[in-house]
Amino acid sequence: MDAGLRCEIDLSGDHISAKIKARELQKIPYMAVVGAKESAAGAVALREHKKGNRGVVPVEDFVSNLRRDVAARKTL
Repeated sequence: MDAGLRCEIDLSGDHISAKIKARELQKIPYMAVVGAKESAAGAVALREHKKGNRGVVPVEDFVSNLRRDVAARKTL
């Protein structure tokens, strides 16, 4: 899916907790964690900076909400 949004994929062998901690320290606003269950369901486990785990959401909802947030920041 090409949503026109910038993203990075971490395929390193690090544990997921280490990956999450590193991204929190980098102040990454959103993390979409995708494992086997999420992939099969067409969903992402969403994490938000300083707010933590936001639950599992469908990919389409995540992308549309992210686009809305990006558009809102452009108008500021």
